[in-house]
Amino acid sequence: MTHSDESTHFILKDIRSTERNMANVRSALAGYLRNQERLRRKSLKLALVLKLFAETEANQLSAMLHGVSEQMTERENFRAYTSERTKDAQVPLALYKTICNDMRSEVKARENALEKERKKQQQLDRVMIKESTNRTKISQMELAGASKEVSHATDALVDSVQRFESKKRSDIKESLSEFLWHEMAFHARTLEILTYSHQLIQNADLDADLHEIQERINLAAAFSPPRRKKSFKKDQKKKPETKNRGDKGDHRGKLRRNEDEEEADIDRLVGIDDEPEEAPRHLRRKSSRTK
Repeated sequence: MTHSDESTHFILKDIRSTERNMANVRSALAGYLRNQERLRRKSLKLALVLKLFAETEANQLSAMLHGVSEQMTERENFRAYTSERTKDAQVPLALYKTICNDMRSEVKARENALEKERKKQQQLDRVMIKESTNRTKISQMELAGASKEVSHATDALVDSVQRFESKKRSDIKESLSEFLWHEMAFHARTLEILTYSHQLIQNADLDADLHEIQERINLAAAFSPPRRKKSFKKDQKKKPETKNRGDKGDHRGKLRRNEDEEEADIDRLVGIDDEPEEAPRHLRRKSSRTK
């Protein structure tokens, strides 16, 4: 293997490695951002649940739950902002497939120039054996032109490789710097929000709600009319109704349906849908048999 072949092999190997590594970095960052989006949706769902919980409680507990819900929503809004900025910073990495293809084209152009120079050299050698002066001069001129073309292609390839390596280092440095900077900003803002939320919880006077609830109970008891005693005869006692197992099953099914409907209502209010999970094996078998 000549020196030219070794340099070509080294350049092509570097191009393949760069293209593969850049694609892996983009894929890993995209997966990280997808997980951040899933976590953001779950947190928004929790914030909505706390908000709905607050609407049914007394003043102090309601104010505490409202405050925590608002702080969680603010944190997730900031998470969405930092994720978008991180996604924008990864755009240069998506261009490396085209950049690497252009580098391969330059390497191929240099190889074509080398092959042309090799053929001209072989042609000159055959002419010199036949001792034809005119043809020898022509072949020498053609060989000089081919050698000059190889020199230009080599210089262009060296410059392209230097620019390629410089751009690769600059792009990966900028992308990772933006990613880490936005991560630090998000976690710093998250720490502020969580600290404030913790203070809201600790400063809430929940005992005041107990006094308020006790006053409402006493007030309701004072103004409620006395209940009449029901007269009944011993002979007319009704036998307690017995529920069969089927009724119990129906009642449990209704409870499950009510819970599922409540969960679906919360998802619709948040405006998100949980990702579908894979069905269990026994369900998949039944579905395949029915088909």
